Amino acid sequence: MKTPRYYISLAFAKYDPLKLAGFAENIAAKMALITFFAAPEPPLADITAAATNLRQAEEATDQGGTIATEERDNAFDALEGLLRELAAYIEDKAKNNKALMLSTGFEVTTASHSALRSSAFEQGCVDDLSIPDECFSAKCFRGRRWAGSPDVVCCRGNAW
Repeated sequence: MKTPRYYISLAFAKYDPLKLAGFAENIAAKMALITFFAAPEPPLADITAAATNLRQAEEATDQGGTIATEERDNAFDALEGLLRELAAYIEDKAKNNKALMLSTGFEVTTASHSALRSSAFEQGCVDDLSIPDECFSAKCFRGRRWAGSPDVVCCRGNAW
């Protein structure tokens, strides 16, 4: 029987700001106790600071205003980016050890689309991260191959 390949789930990208901040703080707290991840990239202090910044930015939106909303959105994007970097670090360092990956507080999946979707987005192959999983399979119609993986197609432009 073939051992499944495990990936960190990127479902946190859809969390609301306060849930994302709490999620990040939980991960930082758990990882601080795991000696295997002694020097994570990005540093846990950066994750904690970004989570605090997001909480403060979210609280500032209570008063309303487009500037406060933009600052909150920027803080969200910054924390999400740091968590994506940390997820990639954990995947690389844990070498498919599911228990070790789960011990960090992240969710784990066997569906490689989470990492591939992120990579396709970063390379400009897809416009957003909400594209369905079918976009990352060989069955996608009108798909184009992209440099991220020989068996993944880019479905940019398709109506979902």
